[in-house]
Amino acid sequence: MTHWRKSAYVFFLLASVVLFQNCSTTESDTDPAAAASCFGELASNTEWSNQTEVVVTGYASNASEPRQSHDEVVLFWNDKPADDSNMELHYAIQQPGGSYQYIGTLPGANATGVLDGVPSVDAFGNFYFVSLRTYGSNSQSLFSGQVQVLGPSSMQINGVAAADNVVSAKTAGTVDMDSDISWDGLTLVVSRAQFTGGKTFPDSSVLKFFNVSGRTASVNTNSDALLANVNRSNCRVYAGNLSADGKELYMNLVPLGEADLSQFRIAVAKRASTTEPFGVPQVISAITGTVTEGASISSDGKTLLFHKLEGGRLRLFKVSRP
Repeated sequence: MTHWRKSAYVFFLLASVVLFQNCSTTESDTDPAAAASCFGELASNTEWSNQTEVVVTGYASNASEPRQSHDEVVLFWNDKPADDSNMELHYAIQQPGGSYQYIGTLPGANATGVLDGVPSVDAFGNFYFVSLRTYGSNSQSLFSGQVQVLGPSSMQINGVAAADNVVSAKTAGTVDMDSDISWDGLTLVVSRAQFTGGKTFPDSSVLKFFNVSGRTASVNTNSDALLANVNRSNCRVYAGNLSADGKELYMNLVPLGEADLSQFRIAVAKRASTTEPFGVPQVISAITGTVTEGASISSDGKTLLFHKLEGGRLRLFKVSRP
């Protein structure tokens, strides 16, 4: 894999830290009108409130891309070390009062010397994540396994294998950047990005739905129609996450041509039934701060996790609704 493709891949996994460390704010193709067009016509969603940090006792490093288990007992995330080739998946166990106790890296999921991140898990313990372990040879980036609980605070991921035999993009410049599995285990939401000219950042990124059976993804032929209002022409759209009823889709929006730490938004698009297209996204007003990313809604729909850059590192936060 060429250097520019790996750099671009890492950007959309953890755009915040890449920008923060490089002190880069724009690209040569920056178009101020694109930012206005990306956000300008979007309404605000005001149903969420009470932004608070998620306390993980015993952990003080970068934490991003959070995802809870269906029962909210286990919290998964990935770190962001100085060398992205050492990025790993971690987990913690919920304690009385709602805080989490850090356990450690996630056994069975991490491969030595490669980037592993963006965890997600369905209600049946099927675990999905991204990894560069074989990307250089076959363009596969999405992997899956099965959660095995070994004790009250111990688990591992078994049977790790590629989940993207169909999903992986095989054409030059196209990369599947991240993914998230629906709670029912039937839909994988994939962020697909396109790069040209050796740029650090993707020219575009859109969401795609894929059907899942036996932890293997296949093309959803209705994907483009269902996401027509979501994949906006002046935004990079990524980090998609479905609610349990399939009627809410959370995502990140970043304007085309921009790589500004302040230009990251978490938004939600809604629909009345699972057979209808999603509506136009709404920006969640309760989520504030620098580089807010990686929204993940709880199975009961009352808590939304995400990460943001604060105090010099990536931290996990949440908002809530009744």
